[in-house]
Amino acid sequence: LVAIVDRDDCPDEYVEKLIRQGVFVLRVSELEALFCLQAVVAAAAKHLGVAKEGGLLAALQIAAKKRIGGALLQRLALERTKRALRHRLAAVIDRVKPAATDEAIDASLAAATDPASWPFDAKTTLAAERTRLSAALTGDWDADILRLIPGKDVLDVVVRTLGISESVYKGIVIAALIQKEGY
Repeated sequence: LVAIVDRDDCPDEYVEKLIRQGVFVLRVSELEALFCLQAVVAAAAKHLGVAKEGGLLAALQIAAKKRIGGALLQRLALERTKRALRHRLAAVIDRVKPAATDEAIDASLAAATDPASWPFDAKTTLAAERTRLSAALTGDWDADILRLIPGKDVLDVVVRTLGISESVYKGIVIAALIQKEGY
C-alpha cells in the first residue's frame, strides 16, 4: 500500500510524523499545485508562445503577491493557525487522564484547558504563520510558494498570467503528460 498526501496546511511536526510512518508527503500544499510547478508552467508557456517581460517566474511572483496579499493572506494565515492549534490542543486535552473522583477529573481538565498552562500561544502562532506566508511570496516558487499557498489560489495566478482559462491550461498539461513518448 502506498500512501501519498499533500501538505494541506499541516504543521511541520505532523508532516514529519507522517514521513516517519512511511507516508510520502508531497512538497506542495495541495494537489492542484502540481499544475503550478515552475517547469510545468514554463512548458505550457512555451507551448502557448507566451513570453513575459522580465521573465515568466518574475511575472508569476508579482501576480502572486497581488492576488495572495491582503485579505487572502490573512485568511490563509488564520487557516494555517487553526490547523496548527487543533493538533496542539489535541495534545493538551490528551494529557487529561481518568481519575478516581469527578473533582479530580474536573481539576485536571480545568488545568489542561487553561491557556496559561499551554506550551504555545495562539497569537504567536498566528504571527508566525503571517510571517511564513509573506516570506513565501518573495521566496522560491516551487519550494516556498507552492509549499505554503493553496494550489487553487496559485493556479488562478498561473492561468491569469498566461492569459488562458483553467480548463484550457489543465488540458494542455494533461495532454502533455499522456502523449506518447517520441523524442
